[in-house]
Amino acid sequence: MFHGAVLRISVLALLLSMSLSAFSVAVAGQHCGANGDWRSNLVPDRWPPRGVKTTWLPGGNTIKQVPVYKACIRHDECYDRSGATQKKCDRRFLKDMLNQCQGVYKDLLELPHLEACNAAAQGYYQAVAKYGGPAFTRAQAKLPGRSASTSAKENESRPNQTTTRKPSKDGGTDLAARQTGVEEHSNGRDVHLKWKPWGELAGVTGLATMHGTLYAYRADTSEVFTSPTSGCAWERLGVAPIGKSFAAGQGYLYLAGVLGNEIWIMRPKVKPWKKLGEAKGVAALAAGSARLIGWFTPRELLRSTAAWPIKWSDLGRVKDVLSLALDAGRIYCLTKPDLQLTWRLRNKDTWNPLGYAPAAGCLAAEKGSLFLAVPQTGQILRASAQK
Repeated sequence: MFHGAVLRISVLALLLSMSLSAFSVAVAGQHCGANGDWRSNLVPDRWPPRGVKTTWLPGGNTIKQVPVYKACIRHDECYDRSGATQKKCDRRFLKDMLNQCQGVYKDLLELPHLEACNAAAQGYYQAVAKYGGPAFTRAQAKLPGRSASTSAKENESRPNQTTTRKPSKDGGTDLAARQTGVEEHSNGRDVHLKWKPWGELAGVTGLATMHGTLYAYRADTSEVFTSPTSGCAWERLGVAPIGKSFAAGQGYLYLAGVLGNEIWIMRPKVKPWKKLGEAKGVAALAAGSARLIGWFTPRELLRSTAAWPIKWSDLGRVKDVLSLALDAGRIYCLTKPDLQLTWRLRNKDTWNPLGYAPAAGCLAAEKGSLFLAVPQTGQILRASAQK
């Protein structure tokens, strides 16, 4: 049954490249390892594996384990399914692992754990995407009425689309790199969004645009960076308070505090950060003109307020919001688990489908363009929101 699992042995080297200490004997991979293969014990069923020192992470001695074997089982089952393609199975595998990471590491203080887990998920994915052809062919050949030669030909006719990394003029931010999800992400549904590489910046957890400038916030260092939207050329703006959601509008930057109970404001290069007002439970933030849009847990309410004074009014309920963006009166919303993008006008309560994001991340929008920062890969993608 475990046809694809043998491929995941190469993830060991990828995990080691993440600065993990060398494995003492990891638990044998009953699901993620090759069935009956001596190399099974090199592919852990859980992240981080037992015996791996994680003292380099905050709370590393007591870090929660992620049951990645669940994604491995579904990946093997996908390889065994009639009509499957390797590309779809591998991308579903990555999405499953990322969802498992997010399901275990939910608190802001666990953000370093989440980023490390997401990096491990990318490692598993790269292993199957690069070496998965033969295993997928063997699995498909065992289906009734199939042969190894037929499966191989069909798989070769639908290769994984990758591009190669090219150095850019500004020092390596051109992302014509091996990426998942840069092409249209539709899951078989009719969408029009086409994401293209724009640049990269590691660890971005907040993204905002204003007056032709892109602003990025890194929660791990509390740093803010800026770049023109016309081309990736990052400059460090300074250090912000510890926060978790980021927005920009009407000449100001806004930041939701780490506990979600306050909003900070700053005028770039003019005034320091100061507390603007209360926003208990805000989990996603967007700004445009002189208004703020927030999504609040646990009631899952979308709310709006003028920037001065802060006085929230309800706009309706929305479930499972990952990120918000606001542009020219349009509210853009990215939701999980399908990573669907929808939009509505601020004074209307009807959501319109727009497309899908290739990965979980944070949104920004300006002049009909959408930007998506993916923390686990450092990629920043761009798409047109205009139909």
